[in-house]
Amino acid sequence: MPPEHLLAVAQGGEADDNDERSDLYSTGVILYELLTGRHPFGPVPEKTAEDWSLRMLEKQGFGAPSIRALNPKVDAEFAKIIHKCLEFELEDRFASAGEIVDRLRPRSAPVVKPRRRKVLLGAALAGMAAVCMLAFAFLWNRPSETPSPKALAEESIRLMQWDRAVEHLNKAIAAEPNQGDLRLARAHAYRHWGETDESKRLFAANDFEKADELAPSGLTKAWAGFMHHLQKSDRLASNFYERALAADFRTSALWNNLGLLYKQRGDYDRAESAFNSALEHDANEAAVYRNRALLFLERSLQADGDESAKWLTRGSQDAQTALRLRPASGQLHFDAASLLAQQAKTNPDLIEPAVDHLTQAVQLGFGPQNFADDKLFEKLEANPRFLALRNGPQVPRANLRAAAVLPPA
Repeated sequence: MPPEHLLAVAQGGEADDNDERSDLYSTGVILYELLTGRHPFGPVPEKTAEDWSLRMLEKQGFGAPSIRALNPKVDAEFAKIIHKCLEFELEDRFASAGEIVDRLRPRSAPVVKPRRRKVLLGAALAGMAAVCMLAFAFLWNRPSETPSPKALAEESIRLMQWDRAVEHLNKAIAAEPNQGDLRLARAHAYRHWGETDESKRLFAANDFEKADELAPSGLTKAWAGFMHHLQKSDRLASNFYERALAADFRTSALWNNLGLLYKQRGDYDRAESAFNSALEHDANEAAVYRNRALLFLERSLQADGDESAKWLTRGSQDAQTALRLRPASGQLHFDAASLLAQQAKTNPDLIEPAVDHLTQAVQLGFGPQNFADDKLFEKLEANPRFLALRNGPQVPRANLRAAAVLPPA
């Protein structure tokens, strides 16, 4: 049922049956099903007629999935015609069946033009019949065209179907193994797939490496480093990041990621220098301020007296900057509280601000078990508000002070 008819049903009214564009919509649905074996908008759970109408309207508003993604053998021009018939708005569809006939006729076998009828309904039905006859004649006479694996991969990427994209790119690479752009495309498909299946990250890293061999690029090296970083292959990640820098590829994200690796090695001076370089490239990158704040917290724990106080002050400043630059999160408030709790050992006036940040963290879903046994908060244990927070409802444990690794581009 066309959207305008569904809307009338949902509103308790009656649909206008005299608009030929509504008939074109129904014809589009029929042709879509014939070519793909499925309804363009899928099944909808039935409750009341009004509820069914509203749910179907919502699906129609998003548009039908690509016909050629479901059946690559369908001619591209014919698929466009069917999708135009299925446009949500009346004015976006063909004005009449005759307009479709004119568009199809040059590409199809001759079809006898139906006799004119005086009755409007008869003319509309004849037009619809002509459309269907021309469609089948078009399909019958059109040579079968199977899209190339590369074209199928591009369509799968557009639909974010990463597993299918990899499948098509495997075939394309088998035919052209030395095409760097194909390797790069598959690397990114594996990268996206790796967001839900971590086992694909190594495949992405390997493809970025191979793509860089075929077509050297600082950006490709950076992507290879990023994937190795996610795989916790720190030496490989550092190697590719540094090679990207040598190739004059420099971004805030790349410097940030190098800073994390240097920090992990305990090379604090190089880590700080890398974070500083990241902020020189982008002074508004909150993740870098947060990572540098955690570096300063770590340095403070290995220092004493004024040296420790210096790192804590700088870390608190970075934590507050990160909170200003990005939407507040439980993790950011927890970081700020950690730094203030350490400063409170020498400045009790900072106990309440530390508890304020922990309160914000809990309100944003950061469970109290994340800090209940954390020795950084020992100075807060006599505070009634802290004790109330610590004994509050439990939620899934967070990855405490996890570093933010950033994609290079």
